[in-house]
Amino acid sequence: PVPTNLKEALAALESDDVMTEALGEPLVRWYTTVKRAEMAAVAEQIKSTKSMTEAMQDTFVEWV
Repeated sequence: PVPTNLKEALAALESDDVMTEALGEPLVRWYTTVKRAEMAAVAEQIKSTKSMTEAMQDTFVEWV
């Protein structure tokens, strides 16, 4: 089955020996750590009354 959200996708990546071998364990560890930190940052912003859209924009969109 294909993961349906980022949390599941990160777990699938970490448990995939072929991808870990191809990408390298340090890169997989770094990538999953960064993505989990981003998810936590968005979740924290949502707690402080922001909508999901506002939290995602504040986290990922650079306004010029």
